Amino acid sequence: MNQPTTEMTKSKEEILGNIKKTYRIKPVTAIIVLILTAFAILLFFGEVIQFVRKLTSNFDDALFALFFAWILGFGLYVVIWRFFNSRKINKELFPKIEQFISKSEEKSYDETETEVNEMVKVAYKDYTVKYNKMKKNYWNFI
Repeated sequence: MNQPTTEMTKSKEEILGNIKKTYRIKPVTAIIVLILTAFAILLFFGEVIQFVRKLTSNFDDALFALFFAWILGFGLYVVIWRFFNSRKINKELFPKIEQFISKSEEKSYDETETEVNEMVKVAYKDYTVKYNKMKKNYWNFI
């Protein structure tokens, strides 16, 4: 059972390489996000504990601690949401792009690049809209 394999040309491999270079989450970035997230979680729980401790003695400081905990918590939610959704999109997007590029033998480099960029825009459109809405809510609250 011989199946015809379609090889991507070198110039079309560059399209996939450029997309991956732009949208791929690098391991160093993942480690930095993980460390900063752990630090922010510790700060968040520290502020919640401060809120509980100061609730009976100093109400103003307790409200400030609650406000700071809220900002940290919402910021953590936004960062974690953004990180995991972009990873999920990339896991689904890169194989589809690779398959699309390998099937588009008769198309020119420019046509293929334009269609791949449109695929990326469509994949990230909903993500970008939701992220911008959350970011706007976060800064409006502050």
